[in-house]
Amino acid sequence: MIIILDVDDLILAFNDLTLLKEKKDNLLKKFKMVNLGEIQYFLKLEINHVLLDLVIYLNQNKYIGSILKQFGMVTNKPI
Repeated sequence: MIIILDVDDLILAFNDLTLLKEKKDNLLKKFKMVNLGEIQYFLKLEINHVLLDLVIYLNQNKYIGSILKQFGMVTNKPI
């Protein structure tokens, strides 16, 4: 079990979905919380997971794209 707490976000990571549901239900009973579902982004990292291979891929493509757009560099070519 891994629990990540960041200001007002709580991320739960388990290798057993039954245990995850049980712990999540217990937390929902004790605290005023909203379940936002599976994590997609955290600390400007996009999270792609493949459950069958037990692999988690992290990338910052969306964040980098927003920075390039902000500074008008979307059409620039890398050197």
